[in-house]
Amino acid sequence: MKPILSFCISTCNRGQRAKALVDSILASTCQDFELIITNNGSEDETHALLSSISDPRYKYHKNEINIGTVSVVYTLFKATGDYCVVVSDDDLVSTENIEIFCNFLKKHPPLSVVLPSIETYNHDRGQFEMPIGLSYENNLFSCGFDALSQMSFFHTYLTGIIVNTELLKSCTSVEDIVENGGKVGHVYWKDKLLMQGNGATMVAPLFKTNIYLEECWSDSSHFINDNNTCILLPTRRLWDVMSPLFTLCISLENQYNLTFEQIGCLYVRLLLNCLFEIEDAMGVASQMEVKHKGYKSVVLDLSDAILLCRDRFIDALGKGSKNYGFIAAFCDALDYYFSREFDNKFLEFLSICSDMQRRYIVKQLGDCRLVLERFNLISAREAKRIGEYKRAEELFYSHIGYCENEQGIYNGTNLDNNVYMIVSCKFHLGEMKYWNGQYSEAGLFFSECISLTGNRHKVAGEYLRKIKNANELP
Repeated sequence: MKPILSFCISTCNRGQRAKALVDSILASTCQDFELIITNNGSEDETHALLSSISDPRYKYHKNEINIGTVSVVYTLFKATGDYCVVVSDDDLVSTENIEIFCNFLKKHPPLSVVLPSIETYNHDRGQFEMPIGLSYENNLFSCGFDALSQMSFFHTYLTGIIVNTELLKSCTSVEDIVENGGKVGHVYWKDKLLMQGNGATMVAPLFKTNIYLEECWSDSSHFINDNNTCILLPTRRLWDVMSPLFTLCISLENQYNLTFEQIGCLYVRLLLNCLFEIEDAMGVASQMEVKHKGYKSVVLDLSDAILLCRDRFIDALGKGSKNYGFIAAFCDALDYYFSREFDNKFLEFLSICSDMQRRYIVKQLGDCRLVLERFNLISAREAKRIGEYKRAEELFYSHIGYCENEQGIYNGTNLDNNVYMIVSCKFHLGEMKYWNGQYSEAGLFFSECISLTGNRHKVAGEYLRKIKNANELP
């Protein structure tokens, strides 16, 4: 019987992790899928671990030498299921949800692309998180601009893009993806397919991704060290990811029957993805101090990355494009993104937009502002760490105000999403007051943390007991 879904994996020298991934898939009792895995020239125990698995749903292939990332694409094109999905070899699959997705794909009219939500397991924090940009609602989008405007560009992670196998093989090829997709071939083929058929997003998570900070640290495109300071320069990573997407967006303008207004919206969405890529880098930078105590500070240099986004995108677009002036105006606003002038500059840009563009872009701006707020929160924690308490206090209060005026911004917490962040900010404020000997004010913040969490904030409770004991001393 033809499978409904093909899980496609390429692995190299990650035998234990790949085996854990395979086990998480084959543990399902569902019979409507196949699992195709390619050992891409591994020199560790990968072959011994994977070649001995016996299951009718399982297909094992071996490359004698490592052929690079093209192995991922070749593995994908071996799929025989109605739909196929690439899974990174260090991720896991939510075993209990495989049958749910197979049934959905079986019963639903054919779709070009389906994006399930993804949970992220941060090994260094020891918890699952639902990252912004990888959590979705249950939605169906029509082929073309409707699907592109909601599903294009932002999902740049390798795992979790479910695509229609027949459509994939008819509208692209291994050679096309390798030549034009660069390091984000998976986004390239996804966005090409969204022009061919309807797309869908689902709130249920099918995949559990892994973050290993040690591996992030070793990536030379992310970090350099200077004078005992960790400096994060996301410029090269940003361009590696964005360059093929710029090319794809320009090809959409030239090849498909999209209006001038619609293409303008897609360009803006793509540029906003630059900011989300930067935000990913910020999230890693904020955790570096935990793993690398030898560094006196962590510095994030964003200036080059933003300038590169602006200048190279305008150069790639070319003055022959009808959208050149439109995007140049947006990029002028982008220059001010991490300053308080951004709102005024963005209003200037909106004044040249059509009504349709204005409605779409303002909706996207909600995500855009979230990135700025998250940057402010990271800055607040860093200011607290190095003893700049006044600046930290201002930033924490600012973020509390933001959370109190927004709904459903933060995902993946046990509490109401924004309440979770408010509690976090109040706890940091309480700690700073406690360290300064302002016990009464600290006690108020810790009491609020306990109240907002239903008496579940154990650390705040410990601080309250210390404050009580300190007040009882003669």
